[in-house]
Amino acid sequence: MMVTKICSKCGEKLSLDSDNFQIRTKKPLVYRNDCKKCISQRGSKYRQDNHVKILKSKEAYRKANTYALRNKAKEYHSRDDVKKRVAEYKKEYQKSEKYKTRHAETCRKYTQRPDVKVKIAKIRKDKYHANIDAERKYARERACKDHVKAKAREYYKRTRNENKKLRSSISSAITKGLRRNGGAKEHKSCLRYLGYSIADLKKHLQGLWEPWMNWSNYGAYIADTWNDNDSETWKWNIDHIKRHREFKYKSMEEDKFKECWALLNLRPLSAKENNVRQ
Repeated sequence: MMVTKICSKCGEKLSLDSDNFQIRTKKPLVYRNDCKKCISQRGSKYRQDNHVKILKSKEAYRKANTYALRNKAKEYHSRDDVKKRVAEYKKEYQKSEKYKTRHAETCRKYTQRPDVKVKIAKIRKDKYHANIDAERKYARERACKDHVKAKAREYYKRTRNENKKLRSSISSAITKGLRRNGGAKEHKSCLRYLGYSIADLKKHLQGLWEPWMNWSNYGAYIADTWNDNDSETWKWNIDHIKRHREFKYKSMEEDKFKECWALLNLRPLSAKENNVRQ
């Protein structure tokens, strides 16, 4: 025969077991008079009415027990079962689109901070000087490899040929845009998806040039060599009228990609101005 009990708060008749009532004492077995549902509702209402008070209480507790809580967390995370569970969760989470988008955006914002740039530069410099002999030996050996020589020749040709230089910079910008949004270029030629040739792009840009612009001063902004009073030190870039970052595309087949890289959205712009605009 099923034993039942009436809740002292809501008056509902429920079976007398641990699914409906909390245990007050185990020996002898005694249950609370109010059901779990009523207890939950009462606790929820209390937390809503005393939200600020609870936060202050938790903060005070954390400050008073900082080291104890830290040691407890350290002990918990050192357990083998916890390590295994966390590793499995991270592995699954890193496959998700949410992680790829958030991680890329977080890394971009973090590495763009001036203090972080200085820190990264110092770490690289210290690492290089700590192993300078090994680094120089590795550089000499690497420079003798055939594929490195081929890359050097290709880079030399690309920087001397305006068509190759233009295509290379566009391809690089597209690759970064795809990675930023969680996509990948997959070694596909961007010219298949742009809808125009490099010659068309050159003609479009030349029609919008300012008097000082030419193909010899197309390049990146370098603060150390830039002089606002000397146009010979100026450089220019290809700029998106509607900013590149506003287009969230993961594939070159998407309409957003075509809209981003349409000729009407591209223009030549001073490298310094473009650097500030980004």
